[in-house]
Amino acid sequence: MLDGLSFLKRLDIDRNVISTIADDTFTATPELIDLGLNINNMSEISSTFWTGLGKLQDLNLRYNRLQELKVDSFRGLTNMEHLELDSNRIQSIEKGAFNGLDHLIYLEMSFNTLTKITADMLTGLRKIDYINLSANNLSSLQENLFTECCINMTNLLMYYNQFEVLDPDWFIGLDRLNKIDLDTNKLRSIPGEIFEVLPSLSYLILTGNPLHCDCDMLEYRAWSGCNNAGMKTMCSSPDEYKERVIEEIPLHEFSDICISSCEPEKETISTLAWIGIVVGCFFVGVLATVGIGLFARRNRTKGYAEQRNETI
Repeated sequence: MLDGLSFLKRLDIDRNVISTIADDTFTATPELIDLGLNINNMSEISSTFWTGLGKLQDLNLRYNRLQELKVDSFRGLTNMEHLELDSNRIQSIEKGAFNGLDHLIYLEMSFNTLTKITADMLTGLRKIDYINLSANNLSSLQENLFTECCINMTNLLMYYNQFEVLDPDWFIGLDRLNKIDLDTNKLRSIPGEIFEVLPSLSYLILTGNPLHCDCDMLEYRAWSGCNNAGMKTMCSSPDEYKERVIEEIPLHEFSDICISSCEPEKETISTLAWIGIVVGCFFVGVLATVGIGLFARRNRTKGYAEQRNETI
């Protein structure tokens, strides 16, 4: 089919009805570096599809019908750098699906139906820099998820998911991560520890989340003073701060919010005050008793010395 195209560099066969690829299809195009197969009817892929594509760098499989990535799905594509799998129906990834992709730096997997991501699924992505997991059904991640595969990653996109909380342990080892996009999730607060775990983080996109501006957002507000350039993140609650831009609330005012929302109830304050008074009075009494005793002892000693002098 592709005979006579041995020097072909780019091939675009998008917008067809391709459902499968014969094993030897690309053996006649060993110089191919860019292959477009998006908007077709492929429901599965196999490592045998890619025979002869050892120089391929870009593979586009967007808008197909893929549901699963099996082990060694991309075997033989040892020089591939960009892989686009978004807008499929992928709901599971077998361990070792990305085996052999030692040079992959860009992985696009948005708009699929993934409900979980585990470390096994990402095995082999040693040089990955960019991962997009947006518009799936993710609500949580595995602790230390990226430690073994993705320590060089700088961009992680997870917008349009179902996250209600962020656990800093998810991101351990990502010392170079510069940007996280969590637009339109269900987050109400951001733990301050996340900024310790991610020392290179400069952008944390939180627009479209129902953020509650209280003590739990104080570290984010302090961090955003030197980061998140141009971001406008809205408070959703409490009522007095609804629709205010967090990055524009003066830090001293945010501290007041924290104090106000975290201070003990008045009855507790009253009880603590009375305890303080009682304890204080006790120590004053003890000190006074000791002082009087020392004063009396001093006077007795002085009187004894005077009597002795008179006798002499």
